[in-house]
Amino acid sequence: MPELPEVEAARKKLEGIAKGKRIKRVQAKEDTIVFSGTTHENFIKALEGKTVESVNRLGKNFYLVLSSSPHPILHFGMSGQAHIRGEPPLAYRSSSSTAVEASTEWPPKYAKTWIEFEGKAGERTEWAFCDARRLGRIKLVDVEADEIEKVPPLSELGADPLLNMPSLDTLCIALAKRKAPIKAVLLDQNGPFCGLGNYLVDEILYQSAIHPSLPSSYLSLPTSHSLLSTIHTQIQQVVRTAVAVDADADEFPKEWLFKFRWGKGKRKANVGFVLPDGSTSTISFVTVGGRTSAVVDRVQLLPEEFAVKDVGASKGGGKGKGRKKRKKEEESEEESEEEEGALDEGNDGDVVLPHLSRSGAVKAEKAADEGDADPPAGRLRSGRKRGATKDDTCAAVVSSERKILSNVVIKQHTIHESFGGIHPMHAMKAHQADMPEAIARALSEANLSLNDIDAFACTRGPGMPGCLGVCNASAKALAAATSKPFLGVHHMQAHALTPFLTASPNTDSPAPEFPFLTLLLSGGHTLLLLARSISSFSILATTHDESIGASIDKVARALQVPWALGAGSPGAALEKFAFPSGAASPSSPSMCGLPPDPIFTIPFPREMAFSYAGIRSAVTRLLVAEPAESMSDERRRQVAKCYMDAAFEHIEEKVGMAMRNLAKEGQEVKGLVVSGGVASNLILRQRRVTTSKAGRAWQT
Repeated sequence: MPELPEVEAARKKLEGIAKGKRIKRVQAKEDTIVFSGTTHENFIKALEGKTVESVNRLGKNFYLVLSSSPHPILHFGMSGQAHIRGEPPLAYRSSSSTAVEASTEWPPKYAKTWIEFEGKAGERTEWAFCDARRLGRIKLVDVEADEIEKVPPLSELGADPLLNMPSLDTLCIALAKRKAPIKAVLLDQNGPFCGLGNYLVDEILYQSAIHPSLPSSYLSLPTSHSLLSTIHTQIQQVVRTAVAVDADADEFPKEWLFKFRWGKGKRKANVGFVLPDGSTSTISFVTVGGRTSAVVDRVQLLPEEFAVKDVGASKGGGKGKGRKKRKKEEESEEESEEEEGALDEGNDGDVVLPHLSRSGAVKAEKAADEGDADPPAGRLRSGRKRGATKDDTCAAVVSSERKILSNVVIKQHTIHESFGGIHPMHAMKAHQADMPEAIARALSEANLSLNDIDAFACTRGPGMPGCLGVCNASAKALAAATSKPFLGVHHMQAHALTPFLTASPNTDSPAPEFPFLTLLLSGGHTLLLLARSISSFSILATTHDESIGASIDKVARALQVPWALGAGSPGAALEKFAFPSGAASPSSPSMCGLPPDPIFTIPFPREMAFSYAGIRSAVTRLLVAEPAESMSDERRRQVAKCYMDAAFEHIEEKVGMAMRNLAKEGQEVKGLVVSGGVASNLILRQRRVTTSKAGRAWQT
């Protein structure tokens, strides 16, 4: 894919032949994919007869500022090229199989539109936009010239490192909020930067001596300041160097990794790559964030507390691949996957986070798998369960009669608020510091000693690997020291069965009867299950993108709601902000002098599936047009109420659909269990989803 330097070179070429000239004639071929949100006929009408005032760029997009709106925005996609009549085209790589050959043919092959510019003296020049694979995009934006970058798609992009490089402090804050590998975060066009592609990021990471699998948040730690400063400098240096030679790969510095990174499957990858000190290193190819990454083995080392999974990793020059397949990889490894999609922050990519080495992770996973079986009823006199999946360190003592003898929770909200979310590294370190205190307090409150405990259980996942590592290591150490059994508990199974602990003998509430529906609503999960027994669950619906808890937290941050309102929880803060009186009744916009309530469309109305990225994005788009800092408190409260109403209406709709589907199948449902951090939400409790729809409801 053409990256920032290639697009900048194309922009400069186009501006050189078009600025100040009139568009005499526009021709275009019908293509409903490349012409996005418009048609080729409308594109022609929008441009002909106008004057080009400038040609600008943001990231991998470039646009023409015309004498009047609308203005065209173009994106080359994976294989697009610009072609000036009579000149060789600007190619991403001269060896690319999709390059348009220089010829006298006009319009050139694969041309989607070709434009004729006329100067004041009557001189004419022609320019074409070509796209062999139809992955490029041509759009029109009907706004004033100074608003082009303030509306989508350009308003959704990160900072352009050539035009608006963020400060070191800004980059530090941005990376602290990201859990994914640094390679994936730098490729995210909606993230800290836009315009960086696969070869640029590989070069930046090599020049910075950073492994692509390193978690982004690691660079925000005080101990990593020198690494952060280095990558901040190298982002600018690499981009400026490539732009200075108009992206001519033959002019790139000879010591760059660029000249060797295309060798996956070739023998030259195993020939020593010469380092600046004259020594040599091999180059490995690993998959990070779904993209092939070249790694200089002697330079780009992971810190000792990290290990890279073997899945998707391979050394250059591996055997067993056919020559045809190797050639395909050499020429098209950039094209394996579009890099501008949204990044799933719930996925830690190819990284095993600290506290577990690779061998330790394998052993822990094996031990957890061996703990899948349900313990015999009544076998344990007393056992301890501890949990640390994210930001709460917990320890409890429970008897075999399900009586909770103690339950200690140590929160970390004050640690994470400055990061705008849970910081994996700081969460793990806080668990390491707090776990001994939680264990000691749990034993003390239960009036028991360590020798009185008959077995140890802990959350084995899913959750943040580093946090889970603290939990597993603590429980296994105690089990080994006391020669007692160890049980690994599945996080989601524990949520589903929590009502058995909150029922008699701990409360007057009866325990649920199987089969029942279970809603698991948290920062990491949105699941609707049918529970048939302690160990038998059927997934009826899950989320296509982000969880309801993550969506709520992001909206809280977008609306600039202080965490303190929710005792350190952004989700709880949003609820308190939206409903300060504690009643989930919407206010009348006309009475408050507010605009009409925003409408957030409920996704997948006829499917058993959840989706919260769209609802949250609708809030984001609203805030682009009406920034939160310019809103009154009542307006922000109105938006928060409407968002939360839509979020939980989505839940209610799926529960109703599941009940109808199960009734048609003759499946009895005796109740509904709602668990997870979102289960305590006020609107959720007041909506019908928790009342008569599925019989008795339990919220834990």
